[in-house]
Amino acid sequence: MLKQFTLLFLIPIFVNLFFGNVQQEEEKLIFQNVQVEGELGEYRVKGKVSANTGKLFYTVEDGHYQYIDEKVLPLAEKDSSMALFELEIKIAKEKLPQNATLILHLYEKDEDGRIIHSKPVVLEQI
Repeated sequence: MLKQFTLLFLIPIFVNLFFGNVQQEEEKLIFQNVQVEGELGEYRVKGKVSANTGKLFYTVEDGHYQYIDEKVLPLAEKDSSMALFELEIKIAKEKLPQNATLILHLYEKDEDGRIIHSKPVVLEQI
């Protein structure tokens, strides 16, 4: 009986240990080499994204307020496995938050419109 209980207890741990990070690893691979340049409301963001994904989107927010509503992420060059993207983000200086972190939120949506493969990117700590 103790042996069965131990097995029942350990199976979920082993499953999570061996397979639990698969989705996290896949999500890390969707957006790669994301780089941010700029400050005070003017940012240039470049990176790579898996070419096998569907439509990609982005927003800019600080956790309380959304500065740029959802937009389609424009993709530039595309090879067999990866596509390049480059964004120019401009937010008026008078609209920038004080004592906050400005975050670019990159993501894909599934067929039902739910956000998947999300990647937050810090633009600037103000």
